[in-house]
Amino acid sequence: MFVSNYVKLHDIRGAFDNKNSQSGVYINVEGWKDYAVGNSLVFSHRENFYTKQTFTEGMHSHEYYELLIYLSGAVEYINESSSFKPNAPCAVWFKPGQMHTARLLYPSNYERVVLYFDKDFFAFEDSVTPIIDFTLNEKSFAMDLEDLTFIKALLVKIKSCLELNSSYNLLSAKTFITELFLTLNCTKNSFTSKPLTDDISKIKNYIDTCYSSICSINDIAKRFYISREHLSRQFKKKFNINVSNYLTQRRITESIKLLKTDDVTTSAYAVGFNSMSAYISAFKFCTGLTPSQYKKNNL
Repeated sequence: MFVSNYVKLHDIRGAFDNKNSQSGVYINVEGWKDYAVGNSLVFSHRENFYTKQTFTEGMHSHEYYELLIYLSGAVEYINESSSFKPNAPCAVWFKPGQMHTARLLYPSNYERVVLYFDKDFFAFEDSVTPIIDFTLNEKSFAMDLEDLTFIKALLVKIKSCLELNSSYNLLSAKTFITELFLTLNCTKNSFTSKPLTDDISKIKNYIDTCYSSICSINDIAKRFYISREHLSRQFKKKFNINVSNYLTQRRITESIKLLKTDDVTTSAYAVGFNSMSAYISAFKFCTGLTPSQYKKNNL
């Protein structure tokens, strides 16, 4: 279910240049390949030279785990209200429902390996192994890779197995991915992230707290005694997303939490939407599903 939802969402956003559902290979418009590993994990080795104009990632969230092996690039990772600037290869992770992004600091070659997965990837004999320790860490979302040579060798093996595309090699890829997680689980050198304290981050924190009662972007600008135009420019510069879209993303992220216990209508109005049509449209753009479909899939 996870992979099909992932593909559906990226289809809506026009992210795929080509796809082969039978082989589980999806070619992104930026040139990299996403490999479906069963129904619960997507593996991708991504390398691109970016400028501020070509780097399109902005603050977002999703309902699955993300593990990112950072190899090179001038980026800063932002996770909710904290940030981390890597200066060496490291592992970075984001949990479901966390607003996060990579922020390009200056033109550079950005190389990383990304794994998107849900807890079902760890299912074994009708039970689910608890997600490994590093994803439960509340104080950090990054760690130094102590044995990079071994981890790089694992990543090469995983990619090679997926490129060969056979049942046997898919099983081998799953084995190497599990070994990767076990290796990371034994790595305890976590980095401490820094809180976001600049003025534009304070506005973001206000949105994070008061998203349900904010009537317009003008209201935010007036509250902080700045022009709407200046707010829009500075917010886009910092988080690579315009402030109105960020407000929508935050509302959808919070409504997903409510859908676990409340009905669709209650969830929509509780987070600040004024109409069901606007809520459903925004929800589908952010998740690839309607609120009712999401609720049905997650009962």
